[in-house]
Amino acid sequence: MKTLELNGNEYPFAFTYKCFRTLAKKATELDELDMGEDAWLLAINKGYEREGSKTRIKKEHLIQMIDDDPSAFKKLKTALEEDMEQFTDGEGK
Repeated sequence: MKTLELNGNEYPFAFTYKCFRTLAKKATELDELDMGEDAWLLAINKGYEREGSKTRIKKEHLIQMIDDDPSAFKKLKTALEEDMEQFTDGEGK
């Protein structure tokens, strides 16, 4: 599990197989941007769960984080690409 610093706050990030399956089931319903946002949201909330925290964020919070600091988009994208490699052998790059 990794920790991302976004807008001066730390967020746990763990894109697990369960996250991957959840996202894959929804793939036909989502466009690419929605899929990325949902993947980031799943990974952050899974990170909180793994820490034993009851904290969860909603999609609106995630979008606001990116609005407040556009560099958050690249940090989230990079973290997801790194975690996805365990399921795709780097095919998505």
